Amino acid sequence: MTYPPVPSARKRPIGLTILAVLFIIVSVFAFFGAAGAAAQGAILEAVGMSPTAVIITGVLSGILGLAAGVAMLMGRAYMLVIGAVVIYIIISLINPFLQPAAITDPITGQQIDLRGQSLAGSAISILIALVVLFYLTRGHVKAFFQPAPSAMYPPPTAPTPPPPPTAASACPTCGTPLQFVPQYQRYWCPTCRQYR
Repeated sequence: MTYPPVPSARKRPIGLTILAVLFIIVSVFAFFGAAGAAAQGAILEAVGMSPTAVIITGVLSGILGLAAGVAMLMGRAYMLVIGAVVIYIIISLINPFLQPAAITDPITGQQIDLRGQSLAGSAISILIALVVLFYLTRGHVKAFFQPAPSAMYPPPTAPTPPPPPTAASACPTCGTPLQFVPQYQRYWCPTCRQYR
């Protein structure tokens, strides 16, 4: 059996490299956001937001984004990468409803509509995530996440040569010369139509 040639190395699509770097950068910003929320907890409470929720969301987003970015660079854990994008879409859908609808600016006393700004930001985030999800499902990108080709094909083996002729090369029943069948590693008598 002939196997197709095995490529020496997989080539990472450039779009996947860009996405991986962006995921890692965004995860770093998420960690900074969590650290900022921890440092400025009193200000968040004054405007009606829970600093604990912001910290937890920032840390979880950071971990998920970092794991997905590294998985993309390594070409591993395709389902983790897809799952990270789907979770990001779900968070973007829920996020506007977790924030207060409006806050009062402590300096000017004006009402600031958070829900409208958050809905617009979530819509843009979801659109970007859907484009990323579409890209990740393209054939050349999915192929990069497959195991290395050398692991998919068994090493080619040389066909087994027939054993040297022996005294048993003639059929003991009819005396016809036997034919060796490598597939079964046995001799065949064409006259008797039996293996010997």
